[in-house]
Amino acid sequence: MRTTSTNETDGLLMNELLDLVIHDYRTKGRHTAYDVEHRVAKHLRPFFGTKKPFEITATLVYDYIQSCADKARPSTVNKELAYLRRALGLGYRHDPQLVKVVPPIPIVPLIHIPISERTDAAAEQVNQQLIRQLEQHIQRKDRHSSGSDMVLDKNAKST
Repeated sequence: MRTTSTNETDGLLMNELLDLVIHDYRTKGRHTAYDVEHRVAKHLRPFFGTKKPFEITATLVYDYIQSCADKARPSTVNKELAYLRRALGLGYRHDPQLVKVVPPIPIVPLIHIPISERTDAAAEQVNQQLIRQLEQHIQRKDRHSSGSDMVLDKNAKST
């Protein structure tokens, strides 16, 4: 943990902010502290650890998401991004303030599971879900368009 003046935060690395997250989970007695430590050590430190907080951009986060695409499920990536978001937020609220701006960190849509991770049954289930959604969308469009056709027909008969 860092207790430096704001002039010295220029040398701050994400590793130190990730330490804040681990410390926060431990001091609050959260049962997921071990999970945070493991994910930070295995995934977040190698990718973000040597970066400075102002270097965390949407492009860098997108690169991280892409690097995880074939190895982890979207829910796992979202959990790790939540730890990254927490690290930046703790740095922002720290006294003295360690992070000036917390960049927006996206959430990975859960429907986008890489094909390589899907089993045949899971792929079929996703396909069936997408087909149902498409059919419902088409039915709604048909209802709206047929309703407007009826209005046109009524107008044509009444004139």
